[in-house]
Amino acid sequence: MTRKLFCLIFFVLVLGTTGSADAGTEAFLEVGGVVVMEGENFHAADGRTDENNYEWRISNTQDGFVGSGYADTPGPQGTNGAWDNACEVTYEIDFSTSGTYSVWIRRYTIGGASNSCWVGLDGVGNGSNDNTGDANQWIWKSLGSIDVTAGLHTFNLRRRESAFKVDRIVLTTDGATPTGDGPPESLRGGLESASDPNPAPDANDVGRDGSLSWTPGEFANTHDVYFGTAFDDVNDASSANSMDVLVSPGQDANSFDPGRLHFGQTYYWRVDEVNGAPDFAVFKGETWSFTVEPFALPITNITATASSSFGDSGAEKTIDGSGLVDDLHGTSAGDMWISAGVPATLEYAFDRAYKLHEMWVWNSNQLIEAFIGFGAKDVVIEHSLDGENWTVLEGVSALAQAPGLEGYAANNIIDFGGAVAQHVRMSINTVQGFAPQTSLSEVRFLYIPTFATGPNPASGATDVAPDVTLAWGRNGREADHHDVYVGTDAGSLSLAASVSESSFDSLAVDLQLGQSYAWRVDEVNEAMDPSTWEGTVWNFTTVDAIVIDDMESYKDEEFLEIWATWIDGFGDEANNGALVGANPGIGDFSPETDNVHGGGQSLPIHYDNTAAAQSEATRTFDAPMDWSIGGAQTLVLFLSGASGNTGQLYLKVNGSKVLYDGDASAISTPFFTQWN
Repeated sequence: MTRKLFCLIFFVLVLGTTGSADAGTEAFLEVGGVVVMEGENFHAADGRTDENNYEWRISNTQDGFVGSGYADTPGPQGTNGAWDNACEVTYEIDFSTSGTYSVWIRRYTIGGASNSCWVGLDGVGNGSNDNTGDANQWIWKSLGSIDVTAGLHTFNLRRRESAFKVDRIVLTTDGATPTGDGPPESLRGGLESASDPNPAPDANDVGRDGSLSWTPGEFANTHDVYFGTAFDDVNDASSANSMDVLVSPGQDANSFDPGRLHFGQTYYWRVDEVNGAPDFAVFKGETWSFTVEPFALPITNITATASSSFGDSGAEKTIDGSGLVDDLHGTSAGDMWISAGVPATLEYAFDRAYKLHEMWVWNSNQLIEAFIGFGAKDVVIEHSLDGENWTVLEGVSALAQAPGLEGYAANNIIDFGGAVAQHVRMSINTVQGFAPQTSLSEVRFLYIPTFATGPNPASGATDVAPDVTLAWGRNGREADHHDVYVGTDAGSLSLAASVSESSFDSLAVDLQLGQSYAWRVDEVNEAMDPSTWEGTVWNFTTVDAIVIDDMESYKDEEFLEIWATWIDGFGDEANNGALVGANPGIGDFSPETDNVHGGGQSLPIHYDNTAAAQSEATRTFDAPMDWSIGGAQTLVLFLSGASGNTGQLYLKVNGSKVLYDGDASAISTPFFTQWN
């Protein structure tokens, strides 16, 4: 007898003994001065402005077309057809060769005249118009030429009359008239061009020691790498005219190390993919850019206090960004700190000790500044680690006066020379004029990043796997190695390892399921003073259970079918009576979607032991899994069955059989039962 058993093998490991891309969207690629497009493979269609100009469509009713069909438009003829109001269809083309391209279309028209059709590039028509006879047949027609620069462009085709059919389009630099069906359709982007650049396009704050990498084109044999600081140089260069930016021609690897980069510099780079024999075609890549991390970063966690303040103009006005737009300050006194008298003192406390680079000061910038002179002039600046023992910063000159005008940029840059401090004090002894009070608009502190940043997993992350690799995005600037501390008590972390890379394999500390952890990375260099920069304490929580297979990843696509992973008795019915699939009797071997336990899918197993002694569905993992990780003690299976099911349910792990010893009705009830 045939029965059906549904199992959402929501196979999980728990702590304890109970459980609770479409190629058609890519641009056409021009190769060797030729690009060919099937009319029906357009990227977009537009009805334009005339009410009768219906959108283009894909058809296949007119015999004699090439490919899967052609493009045409239904409906009546528009009025006063012209480039500006004609119905449009567009094709994206990635040109690697600049030049003048002749345009040919293989088209079919009904009438003998008024077959109006125009072409253009990037929305600009070339002035030509197919408005001649040769109706009722597929024929190649010339539509003039277009001038093209290398890069991605949109090819436009517009028509006025209905029933104008376009089967194939050819753009070529040789001017030759296509014959017959014409040349085969060009390949699409993504096959030849380099893609997925790392760093990502327009990325900021990129490490100065990182390398460049990309996904190579499918047919690339070698790669030409262009790299420089000027967009035009990198974008316009070629192997024949390198412009000193072809830094690595003909390399095999899909990565490139440009060496140590300059702080704050924007770089441009491009990868041309080069085919092998016989054509050695070059596919020009897109020009990407990124900007390197700045030398110093602004401190953001600051507390400001003052010896005195006038009214509501407290010390916090110097650090809250009020009055600043794009680092240019306004003239409103309400956006500034004003003291109650002179001398006056400002003190800044940071959230931790920093290696200070610079202090930027926007002086008092009131409209009356030039006449009264509230701005600070003679100052003493001190720094401290503990807020009690202070060191005077030498070489501080008198501060410059602000202009008292809108759009004031900081004109006082004070060099701290890498002094390590958690507190800074500014004592103002005199002002720029004769005012009885002093004032400052804004103060900013920049530090040299000497501690690790960018934790992965992010601080506060939950559901983290117990075998996670702890990593951080940026090392401290002067680090020689990294001391990684891990523990369950943030105030008492233990040294787990000293590593040279920006990551740590947590298997060494045996993270447990359902546990909260704290960790930090201390940056160490015995040759520096201080030798250790203690890192920020980050935290995460591990998952309560590890999902072995929740059946959600399977699809009716090649290599993703559920029966391709869970192997049944198909073809071996004498030894295995199982068939995996929602309804094998009608050829439906998809996952079950109606009877599930969580998620949207379960594993359906039909079994028939009339010919075979057993019915099994078996999954073999490509790589062995450690099911004891994280302190896991229990394997959990959720199951339900069809009414009338009989027999002994069992589970095998590594060939060892475990019989189901729960309520026997579980295999014949539609409700899911948890088996531990």
